[in-house]
Amino acid sequence: VRPLHVWPSLASGAYIALCVGDDYWVSSSKLEKQVRLLGARQDAMIAAAMSYRCRDVGGQLAQIGRCGEADWDDLALESLNQRYFHTSTMLCRADVFGAVVLPIARRRLPITETGLKMLIMQEGPAVFLGELVSVYRETGRGVQSSLDRRRRLELAYDEQLIVRDLMQPRYRHVPGEHLAQVSRALFRM
Repeated sequence: VRPLHVWPSLASGAYIALCVGDDYWVSSSKLEKQVRLLGARQDAMIAAAMSYRCRDVGGQLAQIGRCGEADWDDLALESLNQRYFHTSTMLCRADVFGAVVLPIARRRLPITETGLKMLIMQEGPAVFLGELVSVYRETGRGVQSSLDRRRRLELAYDEQLIVRDLMQPRYRHVPGEHLAQVSRALFRM
C-alpha cells in the first residue's frame, strides 16, 4: 500500500506498524515488544528496530548490510542524519501518525519515509529495540530504487525543502543538514 493518507483511516488501534512493498518481518514478537516499549515511554512517538538490508542478486536475496545497531537507545530527531532505521521496523502511535500524515496527504505533498520519520519525530523521540525484526529489500523496482542516483538525489532534495517548511522552527536545521548532504552528493556528480 503506497498512499500514506489512507493508513490512518484504516487503522483501528492505538498504533500503526509499517511494512510496505516487498519488505517483511522476521520476528514474531516484534509488535508485542514495541508496544511494551511505547507503553513504557509515553514521550516516544516511534518504536524502531534493526533490519537486514538485502538486494536481489541473480534471483537470490543477498544480505548486504544491516540498518541499526543493537546498542542504540533513544533516537532524537537530531540523530536521524547519522543513524538510519528502516520504516519496516517502525511502530508509530496512530494519533500522531494521523496528525502528521493527513495534512501532507490533503496537500498531496511527495513525502518519503525519511521525511515522514522527521515529521513524526519532531513530536517526540524514537525508542529502539536492539533486535533484527525485518528484511528491507532493495529490488530496483521500487518507487525510488528504480530511478538512477541523480534522480533519487534530486527527489530527496525537493522532499527536504518541503519537510523543512513543515517542521517546527526549532527543528528546521535537521532537514537543512540533510539538504546539505544531498547538495554535496549532487555537486560531486
